[in-house]
Amino acid sequence: MCLKKGIFSVLMSLGVAVPLMAQYQPGRLANGITPNISLPSTEAASLGKYGEWPVSLYTGTTSVTVPLYEIKIGAFSLPIQLSYHTGGVKVDDVPSWTGVNWTLNAGGAITRSIIGLEDEDQPNGFLYRNQHNLPLKASYNLQGSDADYVFMRRVGRNEMDTEPDMFYYNFAGQSGRFYFDVEGKMRCVPANTLKLLRTPVNTIGAYTPNDKTWELADAQGNVYTFGGPEGGNGVEDSGTFTPNTQSALELPKTTAYYLTKIVLNNGLDTVYLDYVQKAEMYELPYTYSYKKVMTGSGWFESEYSDLLANQILKNGQQGSPVRTRMSAGGQSMLHKIRWSGGEVVFNATQEREDIYFGMNLKSVAVYNKKQQKVKEVLLTYDYINKRYFLTKTAEGGSAATDSIVHKFEYYAPSSLPARYSNAQDHWGYYNAAANTHLLPPHFSQMAVVDLNANREPNESAMVLGALKTVTYPTGGSSEFVYEGNRYSALGIPGGGNPSGQLGTVSAMATTYYPQTNTSEQIYSFAVPVAHIAANALVEFKNYGRPPHPSQTFWPKARIERLVGQTYQTVYSWDAHNNFPSSGYTQNPNGTVSFNISPTLTFQIGEYRIVTEMPCGGIDCDPLTVMPSVKVSFDYTTYVQTDPGQTADPIAGGLRIKEILNTQNGAFAGKRKNILTIQAIFLYILVTSTNTGLTSILKALVSEWATHV
Repeated sequence: MCLKKGIFSVLMSLGVAVPLMAQYQPGRLANGITPNISLPSTEAASLGKYGEWPVSLYTGTTSVTVPLYEIKIGAFSLPIQLSYHTGGVKVDDVPSWTGVNWTLNAGGAITRSIIGLEDEDQPNGFLYRNQHNLPLKASYNLQGSDADYVFMRRVGRNEMDTEPDMFYYNFAGQSGRFYFDVEGKMRCVPANTLKLLRTPVNTIGAYTPNDKTWELADAQGNVYTFGGPEGGNGVEDSGTFTPNTQSALELPKTTAYYLTKIVLNNGLDTVYLDYVQKAEMYELPYTYSYKKVMTGSGWFESEYSDLLANQILKNGQQGSPVRTRMSAGGQSMLHKIRWSGGEVVFNATQEREDIYFGMNLKSVAVYNKKQQKVKEVLLTYDYINKRYFLTKTAEGGSAATDSIVHKFEYYAPSSLPARYSNAQDHWGYYNAAANTHLLPPHFSQMAVVDLNANREPNESAMVLGALKTVTYPTGGSSEFVYEGNRYSALGIPGGGNPSGQLGTVSAMATTYYPQTNTSEQIYSFAVPVAHIAANALVEFKNYGRPPHPSQTFWPKARIERLVGQTYQTVYSWDAHNNFPSSGYTQNPNGTVSFNISPTLTFQIGEYRIVTEMPCGGIDCDPLTVMPSVKVSFDYTTYVQTDPGQTADPIAGGLRIKEILNTQNGAFAGKRKNILTIQAIFLYILVTSTNTGLTSILKALVSEWATHV
């Protein structure tokens, strides 16, 4: 089971001056001082993003998904969908095979960022040393102990591991991250009910380095298998190398374990995921460092003035050295999902121009158990400034069948510079600065004029390349308005209290027909204190009231609470089962309308309202007047107390400021009715020792301190 425990760090203060003799090694990302980090591939990294930065109100991100298909076996379902992450586009990010910030959520993966050495490396891995009674010491004496000095030198050369690797998981609607503590226990962030059954990260007992198999069980008893034997189905290795240099190749390491099998809790059904060979490679941005030489006087200084000159280095070298490359490969490109009722085939047929040997996903086809194609979705991309942007998904592919289409527009993607641009803030987002390198002014006695990069965030530049508009098959659309993340100086250690107080905010979700092909609307909100909502109202309009709900559109609504990684229903209503015996309104067109005034009690947590209009039967024809469902109430949360106060400083990355949903009432007669629903989000720094709630802003302070 995933245990809850904070991620730790070790901060060493050395009270002595030591010569910096670490040397850059070609093929490594590190500069000889910081630990080397082995990165996963583009697709694995896109899956891991949801573990590192989950979608929620507290992170300021929203869920943007395009459903492709859903595998259903009894009570078990495996949705296949495209998901967009609204946190912003980093300059040096490499898009996955579905385009910038889009991820195909079909199977899943456990990805790994190796920090230094692999945890299980023998004999110098972090986990191996701790499990064999060789932990880090509380302090190191570099002047008085030769052993301590040699140890720290080995750390600098990446021969000794001092930090745990970080693992990210994303599968079957669950995402998060975990690491192994000094005792080898799996620690999940956030804590959840996943149970670890098998892991290749093992330093005690029968250690089999060629076995790359993970097994996890969820709360329902379904068992998920990731990876397998070295080089087999679902295993991906990655590594870095620098062409035309000595010691050019670093041995690849396993950084991704893809979902290969799901055994359902009934013991009868199994879902298999098949992968084909993948090999992709791309160049990495430079790691910048600065060499400042402390010199005296004499013949040596005059003879070797070029060698002793202060200068900015790229990958630890002068000039413009060959860029280090990242290579990833293995039987790790998802090709097929099989189960007893059919299969889903993923066709990656478009060669990419932004990386070497990469492919874009072009279509997803669904076949029944008789191998008859029942559905196909085609994907279309625009190639702009060496990035692929997903612009359309279409079910079908010809003028006659291209009826279910989603279209996507972005904020001025041509104005976002290509990768390797130095116009980046501290977090890596575009800031439009005219930088020639990435080294900002230094605050210590080493400050020099050479260190002059502007790394401050720029809110207007940060939004470039982000998703702007989604146009749905019905003609309706959602427009996303962003703002930069912010942090509060009052929220840092030693600061004061946040300038916020409890207040009342209105919540509302409404579904009219037509809208998206799922005909579902979601409103998310957070509750910091337990209370009873005011003015709660559930409104059903123009319901046909047939003898059976399957005979027409079926308005439904529910309120869900986030428990672990999944939402659980706490309240639900529908027009058929909650139809009152009296008190309803008979409309002239034969439909009825009625309201429900429930009592809603909220505990502390994250919630969402979901309203939907599913077709109850096989074929629901559009009506002259379509039904609708609306849920509204007032709830208590933190609100700003002084709107005129100075704004908090901007941090890197985006959060949703406003979502504008426009729905074209195509079936409302000759009038063209435009319905606009506006959702505005306000973020306040909230810290409560009683509830344990901490909002996004405090998290941003920690993130800012890490990257500056």
